[in-house]
Amino acid sequence: MRQRVGLVVLLSFLSLSMLIGASAPRREPPPPKKEAPAAQPQPRPLLVITEILYDPQSGETAEVQTEWVEILNRSPQAANLKGFQITSGVRGKIHDPKQRFVLGDVVIAAGEHAVIGVGASSCYGEFKLPPFAAHCGETKYAWFGNTGDSVAIRDANGHIIDEVVYETEPPWPGANRAGGSIQFVAPEGEDPVKANDEPKNWVSCNAHNSDEFKGHGRGTPGGPPKSTDATTQPVAAKKK
Repeated sequence: MRQRVGLVVLLSFLSLSMLIGASAPRREPPPPKKEAPAAQPQPRPLLVITEILYDPQSGETAEVQTEWVEILNRSPQAANLKGFQITSGVRGKIHDPKQRFVLGDVVIAAGEHAVIGVGASSCYGEFKLPPFAAHCGETKYAWFGNTGDSVAIRDANGHIIDEVVYETEPPWPGANRAGGSIQFVAPEGEDPVKANDEPKNWVSCNAHNSDEFKGHGRGTPGGPPKSTDATTQPVAAKKK
């Protein structure tokens, strides 16, 4: 009798175990995690230097610098220049940066200009210039020599995106005594980065093609030249 009872209990236990096993939901393995798509590198923006004020009318001192450079974003999208550099050269090693400023969050919309001031923002306030995108904050040295120099925009690794090595003797236009800038007038159908190496594609600012900022000089900071008529400078022999 005891064997039969034990057998019944064992069979009941086995039946219950099978019932529980049959009713328990089967756990499927979790699906494999999808890897996030790799971030696509942003294309290097198409930037070109379009205006340089290297000899302002405003008196510069060891504490006040009022030079500036203008850059155009030719890219079809906005460009964030964080980490990019503005540099000026040095005589004898014109492509080696003598001064360097690393830009912060400077965003230039597609087709728009940005102006970078060499001095601190306080140096420009009295001249009622358009807003600048950034200021290098230089308090000791003028960056752009009045007898020729270079200015460049570089990427975060220091590689040159565009550089202009200008001179002040023919065939380059000279900045006039009113503190005018020199402006690049892009010839139609040419690569601006190559075309702005040519002095014939730069003009001096005057009453016809620029605005006056009393006490500072003439120019079109933040915008294109007001006239694109005179795009070729007379070529003359350089002084030896």
